[in-house]
Amino acid sequence: MTVVGVGSDLRGDDAFGVEVARALLAEGAPAGAAVFDAGVAPENYAERIALASPQTVLVADAARFDGAAGELKVLDPEELGWQTVGTHAPSLELLADYLARRCGAKTVLLACQPGANALGEAMSEVVRGAVARAVAALRRALTAG
Repeated sequence: MTVVGVGSDLRGDDAFGVEVARALLAEGAPAGAAVFDAGVAPENYAERIALASPQTVLVADAARFDGAAGELKVLDPEELGWQTVGTHAPSLELLADYLARRCGAKTVLLACQPGANALGEAMSEVVRGAVARAVAALRRALTAG
C-alpha cells in the first residue's frame, strides 16, 4: 500500500494528511510501504507514486463529510464522487485517474472531518488526536501487510 498525505500547514486542520505522512516517515515506513507528503499539489507526485507500483493508494486528507471534528472515515471517492469529499478534490481526482490508468491502482480516501481551517490557524487538538489515531491504525495495517 502507498500512503499519500495531502493538505496545507497554513490552514489549521487542513494539515491532517501531511501530518499523517510526516509521522509515518519520521518513524520509518514499514517495509514494502511507500509514504509521500504531497502537500497541496498531490498531482505533482503522480509519477513517483506510480513507480512504487501500488495496488492501493490511501490518500489522507481533511474532508467535510458531516461528521464531528476529528472523526475519521474511509471513503471510496469512486462511489461518492470526488467533489463531495474535500478541498483538494480536483487534483485528487486527476491523481486517482492517472494511477488507475498508469498502474491499475485503486485510490481510497482516509478523511478527517476538520474543525478549524482558516488561514493562519493552528491545528485543533481534536484533529491532532485524529492524526495519532490514523498513524497508529496505518502502522498496524502496513505492518500486517
